Amino acid sequence: MKRFRIILILLAISLIVTISFKLTDILSTDVPALSVNLKHDTIDYSVDAFTLTTMDKTGNPQYHLTAEKMHHYQNSDITHVTTPSIEIYNAASGHWHIQATLGNITPRGKQVTLSGDVRITGKRPSSAGPITIKTASLTIEPERKIISTKDKISISSQGMNMQSKGMHADLNATTIELLSNVRGSYVPH
Repeated sequence: MKRFRIILILLAISLIVTISFKLTDILSTDVPALSVNLKHDTIDYSVDAFTLTTMDKTGNPQYHLTAEKMHHYQNSDITHVTTPSIEIYNAASGHWHIQATLGNITPRGKQVTLSGDVRITGKRPSSAGPITIKTASLTIEPERKIISTKDKISISSQGMNMQSKGMHADLNATTIELLSNVRGSYVPH
């Protein structure tokens, strides 16, 4: 009887230890699920209160990125940012401000993936009022000035409200394409 109790206690302890390790492994990552697994990568440098401004070929600001924290991962060359705020400058489409909870930047800044309460605000030069777009995640191609998502979005601007599943916006061509399940309303002022 004593042996059975000891074996039962040892089995319970080993089960608890196994579950603890699994839970620790699952919960220990600080990286969001942005289609990039950085859990086993090594951070080679970090910056608090991170700021980056990129210039176009003519020397004008292309975009400005700020974040509370930035971690660069050595093996994948991915940069992870928390609370990113991005200003995209474009003469044709105006000034766009994008905020989110988290973000990943691919090598050489070719693509920025944002997640968590993504909010895009802007005012086109020809528009009388601001436009606000909200979504759960967003992909930005800064050099091409393309923004897109497959998630649900909501757009609001001066009496106009629209919802859609997915969006593709070309800020150079000043076009926003709503991909599916589009609904909207307009109440004139």
